[in-house]
Amino acid sequence: MESKALECSICYQGYDLDQRVPMVLVNCGHTICQYCLKQLIQENNPKCPLDKKLLRQRDMSQFPINFSLKGVIEEMLEWDRCREDGEKIEFICKTDTCKVCSQCWHYEKHQGHSRIKVEEVKSESEYKKQELEKALKQINEYCKTINDLLDCKKSINSKRD
Repeated sequence: MESKALECSICYQGYDLDQRVPMVLVNCGHTICQYCLKQLIQENNPKCPLDKKLLRQRDMSQFPINFSLKGVIEEMLEWDRCREDGEKIEFICKTDTCKVCSQCWHYEKHQGHSRIKVEEVKSESEYKKQELEKALKQINEYCKTINDLLDCKKSINSKRD
């Protein structure tokens, strides 16, 4: 999804407005998702998994929603809705460089324009992200090999001296 700030630091799932609502642990201020919090408060002597502070609250209603984070999530979800009629965005109009739903595409000012499906853009972006992650992993492996060789060279030079 996104930034690490937009995912639960326990389950690493992205926050949402359904089962993974961002909830604040009152004693320490950390935020975890509603799902993980439900699991956590069922334990004996539950503690924040991040800083190990004891949680005194045992009822879900005693934990507030992180409304700042929830607002960011709501804004992100608006990306999927057409500003004209609230329908699901399905296309990007290449001519006007804007997002449109199928209703607006077929019956509005975008007829005859060049378009691409949002799903194609998402698939292509995910593919590129995976390729970049592979390349980064390979670069990190090369860097480690170079550092190992430099350490070896230092060791050899220090033995000569």
